[in-house]
This record gives sequence, C-alpha cells and structure tokens, in this order.
Amino acid sequence: MHVFDPLTLDDAARDKLASELNTLLLPYFPESTTEAIHRQYFHSGIERSRIALLKEHDRLTGFQIVTSSPVTLPAGDFMIIRSVVARAQANRTRGSRAFERFGPTELIRQALRAHASGRRPWLLGQSAGPVTYMRLAPYFRTILPPPDPHANASPAQRAIFVDLLRTIDMIPEHPEAWSMRNGPIYPISPDERATWLGRPEPTVHRFFQECPDAGTGQVLLFGVELTLPTLAAILPRQLQHLMRRRKRATT
Repeated sequence: MHVFDPLTLDDAARDKLASELNTLLLPYFPESTTEAIHRQYFHSGIERSRIALLKEHDRLTGFQIVTSSPVTLPAGDFMIIRSVVARAQANRTRGSRAFERFGPTELIRQALRAHASGRRPWLLGQSAGPVTYMRLAPYFRTILPPPDPHANASPAQRAIFVDLLRTIDMIPEHPEAWSMRNGPIYPISPDERATWLGRPEPTVHRFFQECPDAGTGQVLLFGVELTLPTLAAILPRQLQHLMRRRKRATT
C-alpha cells in the first residue's frame, strides 16, 4: 500500500492519477469523469489530502482518499471532510489490513486536526446506492438522515448540514429533502431493487424512502458531525468489523 498527498503532484502526474482512479470507478458509476475527481478531491480549497493506493503486480486495484476543506459559516468555523473508496471488482474481497484501517484512521487524524484548529469537522457525502449509507451508519450513531425512517434532525443541525452542503454544490432538491437529483448514476436493476427492499435494515428502507428514483441520478445526501465522542467510537467499531470479516473468512 502506498500513501501520499496527491496535492504535492504536478499537474501532469495528478491528471494521470485521476485517470487511473476513474478506471476503478467506471464499473460502478458508468458516467464517472476525471473532471469530477479533480472537482471533488483535487481542488485548491483542500487543506489536507491523503490517498492510499492498493496495487497488485503494478496494477491499481484499489484506492481511498480522505480530504479536509475549511469553511466559515454564520454558525461558526467548520471543516468539511470527504472520502471515497473503490476497488477493482475482481479484488473486492482481497486487500490488506493496512488498507482497511487507512480510511477510519485518516478520518480520525484529520478530524482531530480540525478540532485542534478550532473548527468543527463534518463528514459529508452522497450515497448513489444504499451500500455507502448502510455501511457508514453503524459507525456514526448521529448520522443524518437518521436511519430510522420516522426520525428527523433538529432544525439547527439540519440548517448547518444544508449550509455545508451548499459550499460543495450538493444542494437538496427541496427544503425537506435528504436527496438531490443531479448526482452520479449508479444503475440499480428492478431485481436488485426488489432484493434490497426485502432486507430488514432500517438504513436500506430510509435510503429508498428518500431516493425512490435511485439509479437514475437521485442520491442520498448524508453527513455527521465528528464530535470527540463520535471519533472515540470509530476504532472499536472498526475492530469489531474486521474481526467479523476474519471470522467469516475462516468459516
């Protein structure tokens, strides 16, 4: 695994990297572009960026990026943290423990740096299918929207969340929405949708409640304020996740 700051690369090297990353995203998001990667993860407003590359015989098989961008709103000083991870489809079940740990560990590092600088860190993202939201919710008990389909956020939290989203051009489609319709297209077949809706997880039902047109560009907008108690709970839950995976692999 190779970890470095992509913002230290020159323009040509960063363009080449964006193209390589895009090859891993295209099987999942057929309309993904290198321009979107630059716009979201390589822009000048980023204060800190770290990327982990997973390779096999010099072929890129996976990557993770975690970035931090400072922003000041009427409600105070914040740090927007964004992350993306992808693996080659043939390597989705293979990797390294270091690669698995990189994302949560780097997220904690960047969030603690934000706290140390007097900024409130928020993790913001979009889930084009139910998987991202479903996997993150167990780590973040205060994730927005709440997994309970009948729950909602406080007006103050909701206002901060929406104001932060606006700074990165992720705007809910109407004042009460937790979704937008011009996001990345992640195709979902009717059979796949039916299979998902047959699952018991509240996160799955919350996702389709907010994104009835998922698969056509409607995506769930999610966020969580990374308070110190929230950060303290990440690593134990990650350890439990890794232990469950190891147990499944040996049975």
